[in-house]
Amino acid sequence: MQATIEFEKVSFDEARKALDTQTRSDEAKGWRGERAPERIEPLLEPTARWMESLPGCLRPVALARDFSRIANRLGDLWKRPAQCDQYLQDLLLDRRGGRKGFPSAVATELSKLAEHYASVHPYRHSIWDDVLRK
Repeated sequence: MQATIEFEKVSFDEARKALDTQTRSDEAKGWRGERAPERIEPLLEPTARWMESLPGCLRPVALARDFSRIANRLGDLWKRPAQCDQYLQDLLLDRRGGRKGFPSAVATELSKLAEHYASVHPYRHSIWDDVLRK
């Protein structure tokens, strides 16, 4: 014998109000409740100076416009080769799988920046590289 399911009688307005309240709390959490909505970070003055120091063809304009937080981070790390190189690689390679990726203009700018960065700061072989391989 199957158990019966009991329903609570509510008005249409009460149901709509309950759904609206739930939807608003889900929106506050962000997409599927996985992360909070990103706050818009302004492009910082040091980042603008860093961009001006780059050759015109390398300036990440789309990145700064669409992802100012990432542009600010790159500007901050630019003179720290190990950290900046790692950050660029993390942006370009999907190590977690299933990520949407950047719009093509931004991805192109990041690729050009990474290539330029590698030419300006070539990888230096370290004795620790051999130790870590073993």
